[in-house]
Amino acid sequence: MTWTDPFSDARSRLALLSQSARDWALFLDIDGTVLDIAERPDLVQAPPGLTDDLARVSDALEGALALVSGRAIRWIDERFQPLRLPTAGQQGCEIRLEKNGPALDGVIVDLNESRERLRPLARLAGIEIEDKGLTIAVHYRRARERTAWVRARIERALTGLGPGIEVLSGRLVYEVKPRGVDKGSAVARLARMPAFSGRMPVYFGDDRTDEVGFREALARSGIAVQVGPNQAPAGCAWVESPEDVRCWLAGLFACAPEAACA
Repeated sequence: MTWTDPFSDARSRLALLSQSARDWALFLDIDGTVLDIAERPDLVQAPPGLTDDLARVSDALEGALALVSGRAIRWIDERFQPLRLPTAGQQGCEIRLEKNGPALDGVIVDLNESRERLRPLARLAGIEIEDKGLTIAVHYRRARERTAWVRARIERALTGLGPGIEVLSGRLVYEVKPRGVDKGSAVARLARMPAFSGRMPVYFGDDRTDEVGFREALARSGIAVQVGPNQAPAGCAWVESPEDVRCWLAGLFACAPEAACA
């Protein structure tokens, strides 16, 4: 699906998308998609009302709403408590397949060498190492004035890791994670669960790490939506900001039960 109308604003596009929403399996990235990105990971918070909107939409979709994130599931649960949705955390390295179910670890690799290599970088101004257990994120959002230098240092530190580890470059972040598991594989696994099976997958994301999720949704004849400043990959719809996504969620299924609203 590609949007060609230059006069349609984000909310009009989302309204058009939601016309068949009751048949969807909805997959939502978190940072930069439903939550605004903050200067530091610990400063990210869920705005008032978002948790209630997610719970309502999940109920309307009979449980076919999942969060898909680079964050750890524990972090996600703290931000959206008491809600416990199906969730893929740490780029799919941990997953909760059912609402209120247990969080399960997937592929595990030894990241100790990566930790040692990154330790000196943690002392550099503007770089923050977020060790999530199964993956490690290297943030450099606060080093924008010397991005090229910082990127070179990070890439040099992470060159030549073991064959089971890969490094993904995102928006002002590098993700160190097990090879062969990602947001796309998480979507595929969730799509086989009873709540999601037989529905059209719709994936909202904002960063390069979401592109595998986009491809998985599109391969299943679904919809992919790029949120924010990155150029939308081929076949994806596009909206401007997390605020537009939150406003859309607030209106979705908020009218008569037989119709979706936006």
